[in-house]
Amino acid sequence: MAFVDLYSALTGMTAGVSPRLAQKWINYAWRDLVNAREWSFLIAEGGFDAPLLIDAGTVTVTQNSPSVVADVTAAAALNAVVAAVPILTARQFRVGQGGSIYNITAWNNGTRTLTLDRPFLEPSDTTAGYSVYQCYFPPPPQALQASGLYDFARYLTVVDPINGFPLSTETQMAWLDWRDPQRNVTDLAYGIFDYKVDSLGNQLYEFWPHPVSGQTYRVIYRELGLSFTTGAQALPQMIPEGLILNCALFKYLYPWAMLQAARTPGLRQVNWGAMIAQAETMYKTDLQAAKLQDENLHLTAIVGPQADQGPGGPIDAAFIQSHDTSFFFSRRS
Repeated sequence: MAFVDLYSALTGMTAGVSPRLAQKWINYAWRDLVNAREWSFLIAEGGFDAPLLIDAGTVTVTQNSPSVVADVTAAAALNAVVAAVPILTARQFRVGQGGSIYNITAWNNGTRTLTLDRPFLEPSDTTAGYSVYQCYFPPPPQALQASGLYDFARYLTVVDPINGFPLSTETQMAWLDWRDPQRNVTDLAYGIFDYKVDSLGNQLYEFWPHPVSGQTYRVIYRELGLSFTTGAQALPQMIPEGLILNCALFKYLYPWAMLQAARTPGLRQVNWGAMIAQAETMYKTDLQAAKLQDENLHLTAIVGPQADQGPGGPIDAAFIQSHDTSFFFSRRS
């Protein structure tokens, strides 16, 4: 059943219900339904790549200025990826291995100037070596909507299929700040950490170690189940229209009608309390049936013992030589 059919059905049930109000109630009911279970229809698959490091040429940086001027060599390298995937303004900039990490917000090829998201804090330098790469990632591009929002709730699994290992998705930023406060470690990423939200409210993630040599990720993720925006959008096949309609009736339309009854004579003769109870009973019955059907398709209610993997990840010789890793290994007497 399409969105237009759902809200049209509501408008015909009680006098005074406008299409706009009915649309709002259907979306409220949809949100309640989405939050009722880890539905299988909200599981999606995607993938993306981390780009290669750019460090050709040098740049001029000025303390307390967000502008970075590239030399001819650097400008050519940067201009080559302006419209690449990911675009240049989705990448990060830093000077030196332990320098602060800045987000790139603009590039002017005519003046060979990068604009950073905040003033450059380190000392000025007219021939600074630099790095441009991506360590902060938005959700998978497959989740991006026309509105600029992502239909994305969280990662379920992320793997590097080429190098053959999973990435941890349950590690905390405090752990990363303790282990690598300067973000000096660059290698294949094996951990994903919450970073911040962007201007649209989309969550960004830091991949660590910072991937500078290119890396491919295959991901399974859970969608949010965004609100309906066009009339042609349809319910998932396993969700009967009565389920969302009864949710909208007992939670929104009937309580609204009860309040309107005092000033609308045509609504006074209805036992709205009984109507609410009936719609709620039907909703709960249909919801349980839909959950059982979904459980038959995708078992999520029973979770077996989970191994405590911790931040984990492949630890190579370079990492072992530059960090205290004694806590990773048991001591022999």
